[in-house]
Amino acid sequence: MSSISSDILNQLQFNTNNIRNICVIAHVDHGKTTLSDFLISSNGIISNNLAGKMRYMDSTAYEQEKRITMKSSAITLLYKDKQISDNNNQQTNNKYKNLYLINLIDSPGHVDFSSEVSTAARLSDGCLVLIDVVEGICTQTRTVLEQAFKEKIKPCLVLNKIDRLILEKQLTPMECYKHLNFILEQVNVLMTTFVTTELFKKIREEEEKKNNLQQEEEHVDNNEVKKLAYFYSNVFEEYEIDSEDFFSPLKGNVAFASAYDGWAFRINDFSELFHKKLGMNKNTLQQTLWGEYYYHPKKKTIVKKPPKEDDPNMFVQFILQNIYNAYNYIYLNRDDDKIKKIITSLNLEEKSLQLIFRNNDYRTHVKLLMSQWLPLSETILNMVIHKLPNPQIAQRERILGLIPELTNINISNTSSTSSVPSESKNRKMAMRNFRRKLKKNLLQCDKSDDAEVLVFVSKMLEVDNLHGSLMNNAKKQLQNIQAERERLQKLRELKNLQKEKGTTEDGDAKEEENNVITNTSSATNSEVKEPLTQEEFDDEEEEDSKTAFVAFSRIYSGCIKVGQKLQILGPRYSALNPNEERTEFTVQHLYILMGRGLEEVDCVPAGNVFGIGGTISKHILKTATIGSSIYSPIFSAMYTSAIPIVRYAIEPEHVSDIPKLVRGLKKLNQSDPSVEVLVQETGEHVIVTAGEVHAERCIRDLKEKFAKDVPFNVSPPLVSFRETIVKDTQQVGQKEKLAKKKTANKKWTIIVKATPLPENISNFIDQHKEELKLYFNENIYKESGNNQLVDKSIFVTNEIIELLRNEFKIAGKQWEEEWEYLWSLGPRRIGPNILLNHIPEYKNSNEFEPFHKQISNLLTNLEDEDTIETTSNATNTSNTLSNLSGSANVNNTSKCQLFKHYDQSFVNGFQLTTVNGPLCDEPMFGVCFSIEDVIVEEGTYNLSDEGGPFTGQLMSAVKDACRKAFDFSSRRLVEAIYDCQIQANNEIVGSVFDVLRRRRAKIISDDVEEGSGLFIIKSLLPVAESFGFTEELRTKTSGGAQPQLAFSHWQILDVDPFYVPKTEEELEEWGEKGMANMPNIAKQYIDMVRKRKGLMLDKKIIEHAEKQRTLAKKK
Repeated sequence: MSSISSDILNQLQFNTNNIRNICVIAHVDHGKTTLSDFLISSNGIISNNLAGKMRYMDSTAYEQEKRITMKSSAITLLYKDKQISDNNNQQTNNKYKNLYLINLIDSPGHVDFSSEVSTAARLSDGCLVLIDVVEGICTQTRTVLEQAFKEKIKPCLVLNKIDRLILEKQLTPMECYKHLNFILEQVNVLMTTFVTTELFKKIREEEEKKNNLQQEEEHVDNNEVKKLAYFYSNVFEEYEIDSEDFFSPLKGNVAFASAYDGWAFRINDFSELFHKKLGMNKNTLQQTLWGEYYYHPKKKTIVKKPPKEDDPNMFVQFILQNIYNAYNYIYLNRDDDKIKKIITSLNLEEKSLQLIFRNNDYRTHVKLLMSQWLPLSETILNMVIHKLPNPQIAQRERILGLIPELTNINISNTSSTSSVPSESKNRKMAMRNFRRKLKKNLLQCDKSDDAEVLVFVSKMLEVDNLHGSLMNNAKKQLQNIQAERERLQKLRELKNLQKEKGTTEDGDAKEEENNVITNTSSATNSEVKEPLTQEEFDDEEEEDSKTAFVAFSRIYSGCIKVGQKLQILGPRYSALNPNEERTEFTVQHLYILMGRGLEEVDCVPAGNVFGIGGTISKHILKTATIGSSIYSPIFSAMYTSAIPIVRYAIEPEHVSDIPKLVRGLKKLNQSDPSVEVLVQETGEHVIVTAGEVHAERCIRDLKEKFAKDVPFNVSPPLVSFRETIVKDTQQVGQKEKLAKKKTANKKWTIIVKATPLPENISNFIDQHKEELKLYFNENIYKESGNNQLVDKSIFVTNEIIELLRNEFKIAGKQWEEEWEYLWSLGPRRIGPNILLNHIPEYKNSNEFEPFHKQISNLLTNLEDEDTIETTSNATNTSNTLSNLSGSANVNNTSKCQLFKHYDQSFVNGFQLTTVNGPLCDEPMFGVCFSIEDVIVEEGTYNLSDEGGPFTGQLMSAVKDACRKAFDFSSRRLVEAIYDCQIQANNEIVGSVFDVLRRRRAKIISDDVEEGSGLFIIKSLLPVAESFGFTEELRTKTSGGAQPQLAFSHWQILDVDPFYVPKTEEELEEWGEKGMANMPNIAKQYIDMVRKRKGLMLDKKIIEHAEKQRTLAKKK
């Protein structure tokens, strides 16, 4: 397509069958943006000569400078299917029947920006997975494939950079085929792991249903058994090896490409070319061009065994050998006669013949010939429209996974036909009727005016100079610049003609040329950037006008129009409590996303990716759901693998600039899906990023966009640690120390013991924090005025609790018994520390509710709408306290009731302990606190002590006792660990190992990758040692090695920060001062954190002081 009209784009948006929403995902530097450039050039947006060099989708200067994509960006493309146009030349009923609208989203490949991949995958129905055939499957390749699988978007595979196998690796065609086949097998093995994981998850869910059924009934009906057996058989049939989840060139979902040289092909491209020449059936030839099939020249048939021993298979003979010949005759061993024959046999344009022989840039000649013979954009876009689903098909398969609240809605039940629920007594019935209609609209991708509107906003796009209805129309910019360049070219040609004629009119030509250059630059600047005001201090409204936000969205149902009133629903919105997390707004601007520009439209129907502008940015922070009713459900949270862990403190140089800095930080938080902006208790403004590269980009955005006029300082990285305890080998066999602490009124004594928690339990809790958080979501258990539960929209099950119980069993018999005494998790009730109840009178009584029983009661209450158990419990508690007031002594029964009343005080004291540890105020990790006993003094119990004052005293006593028990144990720091993967050749492996050892990295493996000869070095690198690691590695290896860092786990730093030698052997080895003269890395980290937080340090300023002597100077 040579041009794109916004009117045509808007008309095509209503043809759902001809829409494809796709994203490009891959490891960093595997060719995503280069591929996108060629696809964009097919629409005439950029020149073919600039494709692969311009990096059009990298719109920011920092992305262009670093040459990596950092933000997901979308563009709308048109594609004309030649097959349909050839078959339907006589049909003129539908003007745009052969035109396809492709919403292309280019996503980052760097691990620090994995959240951007999640935003792209959520809005897409299919994806292109690129793999560099030299580097093979890398860390981020696995991550993005898993994200695509979890989002249930259909993938197509592009094996990219085949030119490197020919030119760099110099593989033979047969070696190249084996290498490509090996990579394809690896990818399918990876997909198999995802499929089997999903398979066993379904089996486990079905087994749970069966167990629940057996508990309800004494025996299972034969029909149920048959249903279960039928389910197992269906599951295995659905995920068989030859399913659509796997890649095969024979299916047409695999393309072989070189994005740098602008060519790509699929098997069917060559079957079209050779089936007439060989006189074979096209389908038969297509099914045999990949695999162990051979062509018998004498019999002119296809056989499964080679006619001769060294004969290549058909893929090598008919495809790879021809591509190798093109590279050989044009680039490696130049042969002009052969080149002419190739151009003639391929029926290429005569213009190509002239360009190839015009200069000596042989690589450009290869690009020119190959891009005309096997055009990249034609192959990829053709694969997209035939192998990836349209929105209507895709939504049918994945929409219920995105909106779990609609899973149990039965659309066949039509008890009420009310489309818009009115104010009625039965609120639930109105909501159920609305959602029944909405589910039907979503499954059909209904774009009619009567359909309910449902939109998902995956992130907020930051744009500059959004004035009026259009922002930076990129097409108009490029057209103006291109027109000026053409005029300049004509002037230069005129100048050359004048030189040949010997004329002396160069002065006028130069003057006109300079005028053209000036006009070109001024035109470019006027289009690209609006003049900014030069005032030193701007109002907040002026600041907002310079930087605006557009909601990066996808509409799943209905048709959104300008002027329409809709509801913005936050991530924690509940339809049963519609006054919270909800804002009504009027749609002001709708945009078609065009990469660096926007095209404004009046309406967008279901199935399209688009942008929403206007005041919506004031109501959405990162993600949101937009619906036409307060009964609309919300979308589930997006899957992401990047965890923000690196912290930086931001401080303005002038105190008066704090309000401006805060506004800038808010905009940064809104524009980036993975950054976190928070204010610490000390008043510091902190940004939390996913890694060093991510932090650099955030700080640069803050300086250049969001807080331009604010000079600020950035602290060194604030690394997070955890605090824990380990078993002391010197105290084996000795009795464990117990910590005792009395309350402030001296009536109660708390006795606490601290022990290390088994590693499997603490790791499991840490990995499932998000699932555990659902149990304690405030919206779920918040009570309304009539004591009824408000939010039932979040579906939680008992599965995680059962898995946690299994981890206790794995840890040993002792811990299996402790399961019944588990009181709470901490910090924030979801952390990797536990509190046990060992109070003799209380642990086995009916008053005590262990953790699993608490969750079970919550789930029971969640299912029962009319429960008023809270009220009855409060009544029972008040009666118990009334009885206690009349008793003179506190016996065992009343003790249990008393402990029950103060149950939350014990738990809250434990929570306070685990939030800030005693070493350096960092959270605890893997510590088990058990309350061994509570001694209550006998005597009259005064009810005036109950309530406010004593509740705080008890919490403080529990906290102090836990900290004291922690200090009795062997204390350790827990540090965050990166999973580091580096690819290096044998010349720089030694330098890589040297850099890793200096930074305390633990090398796991250093295997040689088959086919490439590269070493794949996998190691575990402490996050605290990772800063500057990439730069040092590049320096030591002369840019030959590039690391990929991703958060792996927490690991105990096995160094005692307070080590003091005690035995004679230790004293002899370390001396009386111990390790005072040796670097103690754990102590250094503790001092560093304590100094940053303003805590007391135990360092002596002067260790060996001497009196100053003033010596008299003799004259």
